[in-house]
Amino acid sequence: MKLSEKDAELFFMLYQPLLLYTNKKLKVTRRIKSIADIRKASLDPETGAVRDALYKHTEVIDEFISENPWDFSDEELHIVEDWKNFVASDYFLLYSYKKEHALFIDLSPPTKVYGVLALHKPFKTLFGSNLPIMLRAVLLPFKGKIVYDGITVKYPFTFGPGMLEMFDVAYSEAEEKYGIITKLPFIEKEALTNTRKA
Repeated sequence: MKLSEKDAELFFMLYQPLLLYTNKKLKVTRRIKSIADIRKASLDPETGAVRDALYKHTEVIDEFISENPWDFSDEELHIVEDWKNFVASDYFLLYSYKKEHALFIDLSPPTKVYGVLALHKPFKTLFGSNLPIMLRAVLLPFKGKIVYDGITVKYPFTFGPGMLEMFDVAYSEAEEKYGIITKLPFIEKEALTNTRKA
């Protein structure tokens, strides 16, 4: 349900410099001046602000690739370029844990279900067993899988039986319509074809 340690290291090796570069370009906060600052402040609201700025200004990704200030390989730059196919939502429901991935339901219409891998730590370690929980998060493609970027806001909501039933219905309908999405970008025609074959 999480990346291998090697892949998790690769993810952060690429993502943290991109955030630092974004902050330098867009001047989001003065507090973040180095990769060390990014690491220390991974759960800091200011790091979240830098992340949000990145996805509002995805041209920064193209500039990062063009300048390549960290001398990444073509393969590594392709991973970064693929992040333009992100999915961000203020209303992700971390619905359940499966052996292969965690299920994230994006409740923004049209509702979809994503199979997401954690990074260094399993989601269960980070968020506990009492599901579902509501999160603000960004999902990213990574080497043919979907990960989250490690920066989330967990809402302090609790859900009664009526809401839980509604979530179950939303999950069933989204899974039936689109399947469980495990790659980005999501292409609806492919999903419908795969669903018909199943």
